[in-house]
Amino acid sequence: MSGLKTLLSDIEVGPSVGAGTFGIVYKGRWKGTSVAIKIISHQGAGHSSNARTSREAMIGMASSHPNVVAVYRVVTAANEVVALEVVAVDGYNLKTYIIMEYCDKGNLESHREEGWALMRSDYQKGLVWVLRCLLEIVFGMEYLHSLSIVHGDLKCANVLCKSSTSDARGFTCKVADFGLSQTGVTDGVTAITSKPGTAVFAAPELLRTDLEDIQVTYQVLEKDWRPEFPEQTPELYKEVVSQCWATEREDRPSFKDVRGSLTDMLNQEFATRRKSLPSQRSRSAEVVDMRALLGTNEPAPRVHPHSG
Repeated sequence: MSGLKTLLSDIEVGPSVGAGTFGIVYKGRWKGTSVAIKIISHQGAGHSSNARTSREAMIGMASSHPNVVAVYRVVTAANEVVALEVVAVDGYNLKTYIIMEYCDKGNLESHREEGWALMRSDYQKGLVWVLRCLLEIVFGMEYLHSLSIVHGDLKCANVLCKSSTSDARGFTCKVADFGLSQTGVTDGVTAITSKPGTAVFAAPELLRTDLEDIQVTYQVLEKDWRPEFPEQTPELYKEVVSQCWATEREDRPSFKDVRGSLTDMLNQEFATRRKSLPSQRSRSAEVVDMRALLGTNEPAPRVHPHSG
């Protein structure tokens, strides 16, 4: 018990900064470092709340990738509330502290209008902004799938943004919130069979198990509804997204395939922007201008291995 108290004494919990699928997230400090602290109240072994908490903590601790939010420490303690009061209020007798990387720029949902505004003022530059965000998410998801982990509730609200001085966007995207994830998925695309996390972002096969959001289920399954693309959307982008929206999961691309397509698009945007620069400038000057304008290095060309 003394060891547990020592671990808890290292954690300084500050103001609330949001909520995940399960639990409340606070800004805090741990061993002198700014961190995010997710506090989840739950029951013990055998209860679904404990399984969700254990799953989120386990996946976070097992993951190590620049586009996945890092988890530094997990501490579980008895809930400080008197036992009878716990049962009377919420039935939870344990409290788990998940100490995570602090992403100071909020989630990607809060930056969507920023992206739209950029596309309205400079479509090409805005498209690069979008592609950069998507590629970082794909990098993180491809890594998770390589560990046989399926996220289960991927959406902008579950992608956190951390400050970056080397990127014109001012942030880097990191996948977060694994409360609905599944592990042990061998092919990386096997459908989750439980209730979807958020119906409007769920695959069709998951909507068949969700009877709460009847309107979404009806429109997607019966009417084959999908969102419309903005007028200037490139055809290659439409093609990739349409593949990801395929009704049958066998027809959807892997994250590796999506990464390749998005990388090709980003390379094309860099090439187009370079051609639009004044011809009298040297190639080296063009590269400098590109980096200053878009805030990033050009992605490496895709390497196509030779057969045999």
